Amino acid sequence: MKSSAVKISKDLSVPSKEGMHYRLLCLTGKNKGISYYLSGKRAVMGRGDEADVQVLDAKSSRAHAELKKVGAKYVVTDLGSQNGIIINDLKVTQHQLIDGDKIIIGQTVYKYSVHNNKALSVIEEDDEDDDDDEYEEVKSSKKAKSKEKEKKSRKRLFVLIGVLALVYFVLDGSDPGVKKKKKSTENLQEVTEALNMVYNDQKKIEDKDTRDKVDTFIHRARREYREGNYFRAIEELNLCLILAPNHGYCSFLERKAKQSFDETIRQHFEKAKIDVDSLKYKAALIEYCAVVRLLDEVKKAGKEDLRLDEAEQNIFFVEEKLGMEKGEHKCF
Repeated sequence: MKSSAVKISKDLSVPSKEGMHYRLLCLTGKNKGISYYLSGKRAVMGRGDEADVQVLDAKSSRAHAELKKVGAKYVVTDLGSQNGIIINDLKVTQHQLIDGDKIIIGQTVYKYSVHNNKALSVIEEDDEDDDDDEYEEVKSSKKAKSKEKEKKSRKRLFVLIGVLALVYFVLDGSDPGVKKKKKSTENLQEVTEALNMVYNDQKKIEDKDTRDKVDTFIHRARREYREGNYFRAIEELNLCLILAPNHGYCSFLERKAKQSFDETIRQHFEKAKIDVDSLKYKAALIEYCAVVRLLDEVKKAGKEDLRLDEAEQNIFFVEEKLGMEKGEHKCF
């Protein structure tokens, strides 16, 4: 619906108009690829026709969440919806949005971003009417021939920026070496090959059976993550990425699960070291065994992790300090 609080666009490129731009980009669902630019003090997200940002998701309430501008930031608030809202990986009732946040309602994901355009020299300034219609999908149909040429040049530039933005977003979270290579190369063939890969993967995910399987993997991964079973969550997300290698949300969740898994192990090692320095050897054994149990799942999956060897060697060291035989202490 037409709303003064939200302007809708299918253009993925960053707006050229000078000033602050607050955007919600729909990443999944029926409105995937549509940008919602917040321009008012308040906007409502929900399934109802009267919503400013219509969420076409079965788990969305008619008036699901409110986006309210407080100062120079937007705050999202759950309006008492049945299924709630998730920001990144945490269910919240209210949250002050920052650039890069993911708003999740049901299976629909929106990416919030803030763009501060101070000045742009790449695109020539057009008539005032064009500035006023910067976000509108329908542009004025007739121009003078000279203006028509300028419009075509700008359109090609917008499409190129949008395509490149899409490629970098989809490939976000891949191997840092690959990402660095993409940034350093100017080879058009590499960009073309990446676009072809994205297109083929998108066609694959459009298959209903594949889409249902991906949704199942995501559901299982989120459940395991909430229960602290980070490696199991990673395994589920690996299966998701086998089916849909460039699935943005699966890649995002996999990164979060790996970060949480590594951080948990780091904390156990750190606590054990403090215990050893304090001569609290039995407490240190508990921490090292926690690491062993976490990494035992990695070992069972047929993978190696040097941290497991480190934990076991530390256990042998503590056993010696306690006057125990090597291997006497068992981690259950």
